[in-house]
Amino acid sequence: VDDLTAPVEIPQISPVETEAPAETGGADDTIRIDDLRQVKGVVTPVREEIPQAPAETVTGDTVRLDTIPEHLNAEVEETAAAIGAVNTVVNRGGQLYGYNTDFGGMADLIKRTGIDLKDKKVLILGTGGTSKTAMAVAEHMGAASVRKVSRSPKPGALTYEEVLQNHLDAQVLINTTPRGMFSRESGMSIDPTRFSALCGAIDAVYNPLRTEFILKARSMGIPAAGGLYMLVRQAVLASEIFLDTKYPDTITEKVYSGIK
Repeated sequence: VDDLTAPVEIPQISPVETEAPAETGGADDTIRIDDLRQVKGVVTPVREEIPQAPAETVTGDTVRLDTIPEHLNAEVEETAAAIGAVNTVVNRGGQLYGYNTDFGGMADLIKRTGIDLKDKKVLILGTGGTSKTAMAVAEHMGAASVRKVSRSPKPGALTYEEVLQNHLDAQVLINTTPRGMFSRESGMSIDPTRFSALCGAIDAVYNPLRTEFILKARSMGIPAAGGLYMLVRQAVLASEIFLDTKYPDTITEKVYSGIK
């Protein structure tokens, strides 16, 4: 890796801080999300080693559960229900099954980075779609408290001013905003060095590999990582669901190393 702050040429498959509307097929109410064969970027190196996905498989942008027509009768995985959205839908014998592979992607990123959320005070920067994934993952991993942080006052969320006044004892920060993403927004939502008890930081932004937020956190000597591994991992998990298979544990690292 020559420059970890340089942009990585990967299309944005799972938008940070956004929730895409469902794409339905009109009169027949069929979900018309991009077929796996049309997905570009991070899925491509995975597909080099797997067969073509079955036609009944669908994937694409994250879809809120409240936008899926009730008569589609989708069975939703527990983690997807906790997030309130699905990004993978499979038709098995006429029954739709919904999953959210971002949950596993973020959970595995946190574990790989060496951050233990159990009994920790966690702040999630942002209140968009990815923040819901971070909230569900942090609660699942046993965090003592989890609060979202917003630029403007919102129900259930802290403002950055409130954080600076009363919550600088946070132990883990998870950025789910687009701040720091190449070609979009530079800088950081908040400076991690302000948190004296900080012991871990995660950034859902994957391009560049390490944002200013992550570099600042690492300067404190704590584990911190950007979101590229999460992006790769969720694609691998989705492919396993599509093809009803299990890949070797090494495939995520192989694809991740090939991209970064």
